[in-house]
Amino acid sequence: MEREITTETLDSVLEELSYPTLRPDAAAELRDVTIALGDESENLGAIISETGHDSYKTAEELEAELREYIPDATRL
Repeated sequence: MEREITTETLDSVLEELSYPTLRPDAAAELRDVTIALGDESENLGAIISETGHDSYKTAEELEAELREYIPDATRL
């Protein structure tokens, strides 16, 4: 089921994953999530698939990595 989130609710969505997690697994798990970024939106799974790490030990680690890939990351 597709759902849309905001940068303010990103942390709670990332907490839903089991950690540690591999990048491809996290991307697949969140492929149905769209993150609203002002007037635009991006698929969260697609953003995660482009991040630099192969795996993430915690939700905080993944969120920190996403700050570099989400244009409106100052709100995280």
